[in-house]
Amino acid sequence: MKKKYTTYFCMLLLLFACTKNSGSKDGKPPVVSIAEQNLQRSIQIADKAVSCYFKGNGMAMARYYN
Repeated sequence: MKKKYTTYFCMLLLLFACTKNSGSKDGKPPVVSIAEQNLQRSIQIADKAVSCYFKGNGMAMARYYN
């Protein structure tokens, strides 16, 4: 009897371990590559630098940009 319960428990554990992760609607977690993360971060840094160091419609460089 004890072997039977142990076998069922192991089968149940194996079943849960082998099922897909359904964290998102389609069952696939969002995949973002390292290169894409780096590109997004570099764009954010460039946007912040431009907004800090360039002023006005003509995009004149600020007098003190260091």
